[in-house]
Amino acid sequence: MTRKLKGQHWLPLFLGIVLKLLPGEVMGASAYVELDSFSRSAPVSIATALNGWHGEFHGGDRQYSYNRFEAGGKVGVWSIGFQRRFDFVTTFSPDTAEYYYRSQNHLDNDRDKSYQLSLDALRFSTRGVRIAHAWKTSQDNQIILGLSLFSASQYIEGNIHGTDRKAQLSYQYTQDELFDREIAEPQGKGASLDVSFVWQLNERFSLDGEVIDWLGLIRWKHLPYTDVTAQKDRVHENAQGYVTLDPLISGYEGLKSRYDQTLRSRTNINVSFLFKPGTSLVLQVRENQVETLIGGGLQRTHKGVQYGLVYTPNVQLLELIVQRGHWRISVVADHLTRSNINSFGFRLSTALGH
Repeated sequence: MTRKLKGQHWLPLFLGIVLKLLPGEVMGASAYVELDSFSRSAPVSIATALNGWHGEFHGGDRQYSYNRFEAGGKVGVWSIGFQRRFDFVTTFSPDTAEYYYRSQNHLDNDRDKSYQLSLDALRFSTRGVRIAHAWKTSQDNQIILGLSLFSASQYIEGNIHGTDRKAQLSYQYTQDELFDREIAEPQGKGASLDVSFVWQLNERFSLDGEVIDWLGLIRWKHLPYTDVTAQKDRVHENAQGYVTLDPLISGYEGLKSRYDQTLRSRTNINVSFLFKPGTSLVLQVRENQVETLIGGGLQRTHKGVQYGLVYTPNVQLLELIVQRGHWRISVVADHLTRSNINSFGFRLSTALGH
């Protein structure tokens, strides 16, 4: 008899098995857990975005969210873990953000304005395993190369270009969320390479960083797509002056026998300068397919605990970092009030069984 293992039970069991199979005397065996999440919404707060854009509008041209969870075991220079990930990236013109916000909140558009619509969107999730190997060039320097093998789902990628009167829409997907097209949902298979490093340049300077999806690809088979033109030439106005535009839609649907989705890399780099014992200056660079965020701050070690504060001025982000032994936690946000947060991130890494 078999029984499906419920989601809330698998992680403690998995880590328990890892710790049992990897005894401490075997080359420093341990289990590990890593969680990395960062989201940013320029036009509205994250809470407002999750609430259908019903809230205060700031204007802007981007929204994205990168999320990754990994848990597994390490033996010596090798590690293997179960990994899940969810990526969501959209870029758009300021007119598109304003037009969508007004539509969601039933606000009249400016009749004398032609809204220039432009939007590019990408979303997907993966589930699989990651195998990594570390090379130590010295006691303080190492390079880690990781290979992830996974299945992919929840995919949609496409764009909109035109005006509020006539626009072209082209997108491909695993589930049609716009026109409810009935399809057999395809599954993608993919692989990606990542590289991370820690480098002590001299007694004062150190460098660490990572390149996620240094090389990466997802192959989709029998992938549905839709190309349409929407033209709003039917206008209705009620007694209160509220205008409703009913679109005429024409186009075609099809299947791509094979499509290779290239993953775009992301880079995180930290440079540290020790200017007095226990205290360092820090330069931080976060780069993704949408933007580059550069911040600076201070890092202080006290009674075996390392504390850090990093400020990113162009988006007013403040990050708090706490590290002790094999535990590291960081929280980053641009505001203390939940309803006003446009950017938020959380990162946790720990090794168990040392």
